[in-house]
Amino acid sequence: MESMPPFLLTAGVLLLAVLLYRVLRRKPEDAQGNPTSPPPDPAPVDRLERLLEEHRLGRCTDVFLVLGLDAWVRDALDASQGIPARRLTSVEVMQRSGKAMAAAPNALDSLERLFGLGDRVKFGAHPPCPEEVREALAAALVLGRALAEREPA
Repeated sequence: MESMPPFLLTAGVLLLAVLLYRVLRRKPEDAQGNPTSPPPDPAPVDRLERLLEEHRLGRCTDVFLVLGLDAWVRDALDASQGIPARRLTSVEVMQRSGKAMAAAPNALDSLERLFGLGDRVKFGAHPPCPEEVREALAAALVLGRALAEREPA
């Protein structure tokens, strides 16, 4: 018996891989066959409280607290102002949020301090000292209050 040509074997393996990929990539469905959506993101205040509690209990390092505060502020900017802050650099976020926070100059200063520390932690492997962590927390709270007082975009 003659063996299969190599291109047929390769085509069969590729077809099997594509089918397997499609089956594994299917979205979950409920009992009626309707696609289910992911659970809603917890409220921003709940996320912040959970992050702070994890840090207080020692389950979240200072580095992860700063990164979490940075992400929390970026998500809050997205939700309240429509700024896609997770996809922008810190400088771009500062430029876009300047108009949105013109009425609260201390909020802009807080945003600059928090993003500056976040960038040093993310890209410079800078371990924040306790004073920087306190400042980052204070900045996040100022920003949270400023964003909560503004109307959504």
